[in-house]
Amino acid sequence: WLLHRGALRYAFNVVGMVDDDPAKQGMRIDGCTVLGVSRDLPDLIHRYDVGAILFTISNISQGARAEILKFCALPQVRLVLLDDVLDAFRQRFTRQAN
Repeated sequence: WLLHRGALRYAFNVVGMVDDDPAKQGMRIDGCTVLGVSRDLPDLIHRYDVGAILFTISNISQGARAEILKFCALPQVRLVLLDDVLDAFRQRFTRQAN
């Protein structure tokens, strides 16, 4: 949703989503097709020439997070953690409010 609105829609071409829930495979969510599961990431990155991955899972154990992130650890791919982005916004707006 975030990447389809405002100026960001011009900066990124959303290829699709990855979700480990078997029931979501092939579904369209907010206009994006679920292309596979996390272990498919290296193949999907190569197939679609992915340059950036937006990691949006917030309620996940550290072990599961590390397991998924290992599939994103490719030199040509920029990984953006949504938690980091949200924390930066929170810090910025908190400072301005004071």
